[in-house]
Amino acid sequence: MAYIPQETIEEIQNRIDMLSLVGRYVQLTQRGSKHWGLSPFKAEKTPSFTVDPDKKLYYCFSTQQGGTVFTFVQKMENVGFLDAVHMLAKETGVEIKAKRGSDGNNTVEDTIKTKSLDILKKISVSFEYLLHEEENRSVLNYLTDRGIDIEVAKKFHLGYVPKDPYWVYGFLQEKGYSLEELANTGLFSKKNPRYCLFSRRLVFPIFQSSGQVVGFGGRLLEGDGPKYLNSPESHFFKKKQLLYGMSQALEQQGRLQKVYLVEGYFDVLAMHIAGMQNTVAPLGTAITLEQIKFLRRFTDSIVLVFDNDAAGRQAGIRAAMFCETFQFQSIRIVVLTENDPADILRSHGTAVLKDELLEEHDFFDYYINSLFPSQQVSQKEKEERLLGICRYLSCIPSGYRKEMYVSRVIEMFGVPRATLRSMIAHVPASSETARARGEDGPGFQEREADAKVVKTGELLVMVALCYNVGNYDVARRELQSEDLQDPNARKILVIMEKLYREGALNLPRILDELQGNLANMVLSLINGSEVSKYATSLVQEFIQKIKFLRYQRRNKEIDRLLAIQEQQITSHTQASSSHDQKSDGDGKALLEEKQFVIRELRKIKELQSSYNNYEKK
Repeated sequence: MAYIPQETIEEIQNRIDMLSLVGRYVQLTQRGSKHWGLSPFKAEKTPSFTVDPDKKLYYCFSTQQGGTVFTFVQKMENVGFLDAVHMLAKETGVEIKAKRGSDGNNTVEDTIKTKSLDILKKISVSFEYLLHEEENRSVLNYLTDRGIDIEVAKKFHLGYVPKDPYWVYGFLQEKGYSLEELANTGLFSKKNPRYCLFSRRLVFPIFQSSGQVVGFGGRLLEGDGPKYLNSPESHFFKKKQLLYGMSQALEQQGRLQKVYLVEGYFDVLAMHIAGMQNTVAPLGTAITLEQIKFLRRFTDSIVLVFDNDAAGRQAGIRAAMFCETFQFQSIRIVVLTENDPADILRSHGTAVLKDELLEEHDFFDYYINSLFPSQQVSQKEKEERLLGICRYLSCIPSGYRKEMYVSRVIEMFGVPRATLRSMIAHVPASSETARARGEDGPGFQEREADAKVVKTGELLVMVALCYNVGNYDVARRELQSEDLQDPNARKILVIMEKLYREGALNLPRILDELQGNLANMVLSLINGSEVSKYATSLVQEFIQKIKFLRYQRRNKEIDRLLAIQEQQITSHTQASSSHDQKSDGDGKALLEEKQFVIRELRKIKELQSSYNNYEKK
């Protein structure tokens, strides 16, 4: 296995402009040595998110989480540590040369993933070129007939894959790529690794929000096969997490005032033509919790623009419930006269689509009003619809918003408040909303350890070592895990030793190993002045304290051994002289050691008081 060397990670971190990086997502204002902004992780009115450009760290006080440039990219782009390193390496121009070494979290599966993404990026350019070739004029005509102009096609890098299903394989093989490398791209059939899945299709490149192509969606233009097709799931193409149009929506600004959520690729294109560039869509499937959670990082206001049919209405309810779960402040809906934005654009043009998009409604008002059309409904139907509303209300965290909605339902249904509250409390939640709440165990949410992390003197010292890992080479010669009483401090020491032996000891890797509440406590302490100002002295004083405690224990042990010897001499007066001489020799050695221990204790004692001051803080 290969790993990314520590010096490479440090070079990337040193080169990156953290203010510029974070500024793509958060509007920052300088206050003293730090920069402040609204949290990208939750809705708030008062800035609690801070960036320290000198330390290259961020910390969010409202969510109590923070990290380095790498952890920030991990959270904002929904990627792993290694992906974040590769993304920032490209941005800073740092070449990653993987070294062969021991296994660990800092390993890569050779260069398979990097090579696959490089292939997808290059073939996407080729597909786009082919779309605009004269021989493929019919494909451009297809787009024109649907109201999609050339500029929008270029903006989204739409492409075309030739009819010959073996053309793509031959083209890439001539570029020097092996069968194994091509097999990991998601472009080819598993049964026939030379057969391109996207032949005869108009293709929509799927981008991460960072702009990296990770896969394709394809619309069949002729012949047999599914109408739409996506790249297969892989370790870099995760359909449940990606949103079409997200990269384009973020081109102008990091945090979006609001986002339009539509159902399909052509709907996104139509919305852009109508001027709504902050539009995204799932990848041909129902919206997922993961997608809504990811979207919440960039906005707290959403407008649902789904198909105007029964399936579209159900999809809207599902999406709205997910949005309530993740506390969007504004959830609105546009009720179209025809099925979707793409249909309106094709049939009536841009002006009509723009007019219809102006008619927004509060989603909950729309939802409860739509349950009662002009015709009468039976008591059973009324009860079923009330149950559906209760299921919706159960997704909303307690607060003013929930109470406001409850009052509306009481007014409409005439249900006693106590009865409605009981129904809401006992309505069975869907499996997805239960996952969002964490009710089906860890794994979905970024759940942290339940145990509260308490600040101790030992933890403070370990954090100081994390802040300045250069001190660890000396500290490790003196510190052992059994010297520490705080289990969190012991955990940090064990992780640091592991990374030290791997040649990968640095703050980003330590935080990546820790995660959860402990990682956030480490960042919270580093973000303060206590650790950064006294990092070296804290460690030095603690090492002296450890020595002091060891000498104290040894001193007590010597006293115990001397007492045993004295008892043995007294009770064995009949022993041989050789035995007496041996006992005298042992006793003399112990007395000499005791004198040495007492001298060392006196030296260290003077340093003890300053450390105790830190522990009391």
